[in-house]
Amino acid sequence: ICPGNYVAVQAIINGLPADPAVIPGSTCGPGTVVLIASSPDTINWYDTPNGSLMGIGITYQTQTLNITTTFFASASNGCQGNFIPVNANVFSIPQFSLGNDTIIESGSSVTMDAGSGFASYIWNTGETTQTAIANSTGNYWVTVTDLNGCSVTDTIQVLVTVDVQPYVISEGVL
Repeated sequence: ICPGNYVAVQAIINGLPADPAVIPGSTCGPGTVVLIASSPDTINWYDTPNGSLMGIGITYQTQTLNITTTFFASASNGCQGNFIPVNANVFSIPQFSLGNDTIIESGSSVTMDAGSGFASYIWNTGETTQTAIANSTGNYWVTVTDLNGCSVTDTIQVLVTVDVQPYVISEGVL
């Protein structure tokens, strides 16, 4: 045994960080998505558990996505925490059509129908229903929103014609 000086050492043992609270994000149609996680510790973003580090911080903005993709958030305090899945949702853009532009006679009307199944309808005429009635010349449009919050607008032109009676020319008199 060799005599020597002893030095006091203090060891700090970190426990695993708590799982971060995560908030998924979404886009309507292809696009980028912002994902959010919160923790008192540093947040790391991964493409798979133990995969490639994609970003650091409470938010992560994806590259352009065409399909729903799962990313993983992990808190780190010197020790790596659990990998918590977070969805970057890519929702389809709603599809509908008001149809072709329409000609009606004076005194008539046309019922425009945006189709069923949407969460909301907003017509430029103020209606908030699936259908609206047009009886004057103009452009009519409606914005529909689905249950995912995705919206799309379509426009139809309505032309009202005046009923013109033909004139008969007889003996040179109009």
